[in-house]
Amino acid sequence: MYAYAIRSIYTSDFYGFTRVTKSDECVTKVPYFHNKRDAEKFASFLTHCTHTPQLYEYEETASPKEYVKKYSIYRLPDTFLRLMLGMSGIGYHECIIQDGSVYCTKTGILDIPSTVRGTVMESTYNCKVQDDIDIL
Repeated sequence: MYAYAIRSIYTSDFYGFTRVTKSDECVTKVPYFHNKRDAEKFASFLTHCTHTPQLYEYEETASPKEYVKKYSIYRLPDTFLRLMLGMSGIGYHECIIQDGSVYCTKTGILDIPSTVRGTVMESTYNCKVQDDIDIL
């Protein structure tokens, strides 16, 4: 199954919500949708916001294609998206739009130990260095 996440056209960052927990920990979660039309509707809503809205503030817009001014819709296999976010310590909100409201059906952060993240990053770096050497 595929996930559709929203990205700014000005950066490579996914749109996400950041909050500070009671223990002063900063938590970021990226909303994604399984239906591309829902992702387009939410991105179009974001285009009209002057502040960073919460999911419950969603309102329908006149055109679901207005998002192209500021956002793009990024398609990935949902398990890969959650893994990619988990490798960065970022969580996710799996969402749907139903009857004009956004509902979060699943939320979480994949708990990937820092040793695993380090090993993956190191092996990725070593592959890149080896590729650069082979090119020379």
